[in-house]
Amino acid sequence: MSTKFTEYKGLDLPNVASEVLDFWKKEIKKLHNEFPSFEFKIVKLKWTHDDNNLIVIKKENNIMFNLGVKHNTDKITHHRYDRIYSKFLDQIRNNKIKLFEIGCGHEHASFNMWQEYFPLGKIYSMDINEELETDRGKVYKGDQTNKDDLCRMVKIIGNCDVIIDDGSHIPQHQIDTFNYLFENMLNNGGTYIIEDIECTYWNPKNIMYGYEVGNSSIIDNFQSLPHKINSEFSNLKNHQLISSVTYFKNCIIFTKMSDEEIIENSNKYRFKEML
Repeated sequence: MSTKFTEYKGLDLPNVASEVLDFWKKEIKKLHNEFPSFEFKIVKLKWTHDDNNLIVIKKENNIMFNLGVKHNTDKITHHRYDRIYSKFLDQIRNNKIKLFEIGCGHEHASFNMWQEYFPLGKIYSMDINEELETDRGKVYKGDQTNKDDLCRMVKIIGNCDVIIDDGSHIPQHQIDTFNYLFENMLNNGGTYIIEDIECTYWNPKNIMYGYEVGNSSIIDNFQSLPHKINSEFSNLKNHQLISSVTYFKNCIIFTKMSDEEIIENSNKYRFKEML
């Protein structure tokens, strides 16, 4: 993309102050004509600072990005998780999947995006403050720090193909929730995502959603996973049946072994004498 998009008529992109939004509404019409292969959108972030509105410029046909912009979820407008999620989720987008997310997003933005992204799917969420029901999903009120609430979700919803933790962001909560839901709720072959792992790097005395961040590290907690995933050679047990782990900026994506992988994992190492 041309570098002229990073600065335009002396104004900085992409962060745009509210007082110049009217200017950009007019300019975007001109840009559409000058660069017809690009799409330009204003994303006005209601819940953040006035100087953090966005001018979105894109060329690629990215379904998750488009829906994220439409529903105004920060998964897209700030984190750009679409850059990695599509690699795991696009292939099942038109399947009859079940998705469970902790945290439904501001004004149910995330919940609404997933319902449209998975047109045949059932979408469920648990939020500490919200409740909502639609024809294809439901937001339940609950707290991820309360194991009884997690157990209730497993009993009500059953097994899911995708689980996303966008809850408290407290590292120990993320660890405890993963340890329970990955085993008890995620289908074999499923995908589990932990978002907002940035709190691991915060001062432990900082407060997020009423909780002290603490000294736990979501990164350190999973540092032995590469050896467990290679259990055939390392002799470390992979009790959680983790097939892969992918690190992206501010999130971790896990996949669970498929039924076929579980059978293969019981094979004896053919070069065992080399260990």
